[in-house]
Amino acid sequence: MGQWVDVVGQQQSGIPTQHSHGVYGGHPHHQAHGGGQHHGWIDGFRPRNLLVDAPPPQRAGREVLPMSVDGPILPTQSAQITARPQRVAFRPERVFISNASDATLGAAAFLVNDIKIGNRSQFSQSGSIPGDMFASVAIDSFVSFETAQTAMDIVMVVTYIGANSEGVPFYGAIIGTAAI
Repeated sequence: MGQWVDVVGQQQSGIPTQHSHGVYGGHPHHQAHGGGQHHGWIDGFRPRNLLVDAPPPQRAGREVLPMSVDGPILPTQSAQITARPQRVAFRPERVFISNASDATLGAAAFLVNDIKIGNRSQFSQSGSIPGDMFASVAIDSFVSFETAQTAMDIVMVVTYIGANSEGVPFYGAIIGTAAI
């Protein structure tokens, strides 16, 4: 893993005085004191933004990422569900598809056409897999996923293959580990 940094901008702390420090420790009255090199200043100019060392994550916690569609998905219709976790690093460990959508078939009422992290498919080749592989009552799906970085899309594409002509909603989730 690389170094953790935060991008910071102007940091005003009240009314500047002759002895107060301005942006990033630089003196706010720099020009009035005849120039010189101040910490954080480049060629007499204050920086607008600065990268500062940020503390690294202290632990990894288990988190849930909702992957649901409330409106109905009609038979043979596909839905693309996109989530964008906001943690530093989110590694999916388990995908769940609820049986609540279709009382007859449960998770088997859906095909999972693809799961992507960023722009990379997590399938070894193109094709669909049965939704009941990720049924909420299954012991484990034994699937490994890549880690999604901050604001990287996690996309799940599913197709409803059940018999309800009015369609059904899709209820799913991804459980994973996130650096916090």
